Amino acid sequence: MRRLLIALFVLLLTCSALSMEYERKDTIVVDSSGNARISRVESAPPSALASLYRIHWEYVEKFGEEQDFFSQASTELKFVLPGNSVWNSVSLRSVNEAFSRSMEGQIDSFSAYDKSSDIWSISTGPSEKLMEEYFEFIFSQMMFQTMFLESLEKPSKEFQGEFNDGAISHKKTTEVILPEGAEIVNADELDGMNWIVDFGGGSVMSASLSVSDNALVLTEQLHISLSRPSAFLDHRGEFIMSLYNYARFRSTVSLKGRFLFPVRYARNPGPTTGQAISIRISPDLNCRQKWRFP
Repeated sequence: MRRLLIALFVLLLTCSALSMEYERKDTIVVDSSGNARISRVESAPPSALASLYRIHWEYVEKFGEEQDFFSQASTELKFVLPGNSVWNSVSLRSVNEAFSRSMEGQIDSFSAYDKSSDIWSISTGPSEKLMEEYFEFIFSQMMFQTMFLESLEKPSKEFQGEFNDGAISHKKTTEVILPEGAEIVNADELDGMNWIVDFGGGSVMSASLSVSDNALVLTEQLHISLSRPSAFLDHRGEFIMSLYNYARFRSTVSLKGRFLFPVRYARNPGPTTGQAISIRISPDLNCRQKWRFP
């Protein structure tokens, strides 16, 4: 029962099912080894929603369910982002009845390296083998939010004024920051890309991608209405295909002369043994011809 409660609540957080007064931003900082750090910031001004978040977190702490919470929070990421994500810390701040929470974690193998082309790549979107599970995940989100909306057709006093025309709106931002000196090779192709998934009945999920310097920013909008999501329920095959293509892109990155030097080749690795050292060399230096490793 505890795990079910946490799973349902994370679905609520993921979709921001209560109102536009919830904000979420994920910042992913990629290092030159292809791994990344992820930071998440959530906030809600004084409201019934902020109180609900605080009550839920008190429950998680009371029963020692932090790891289950982290596991559920990683569920969405495995569908839409590459690599393996692990959350390892969380901090809660409440000021004047407002709610604010920060989470920190890491994503291993966020970027993949192709030695033959000397290019790193970041590919988003679910794999084919995860599509059935991803569909079920989205289905659970839709049903949970629709039931929540139905329960608010005659909202209790504390929820009055929190909703607009029986609809849920949500905005989520994911910023990917590449290593210093990185060049996004296909920036022109990526900048301005957009996607849309039409659930039917006025419910729509959309995303747009922007590129600036060494950063990628994915901005998503979700609008859920109380009407029946006809396309979602009646045209499963077409819907799964649009879901498969949603926010899917491949970014290719050049590190402009940044060279990963495995420590096993260093004569005096010192305290960094077992890790990778990133050094900058002249782009016109032919490493393969002029460097000799023992």
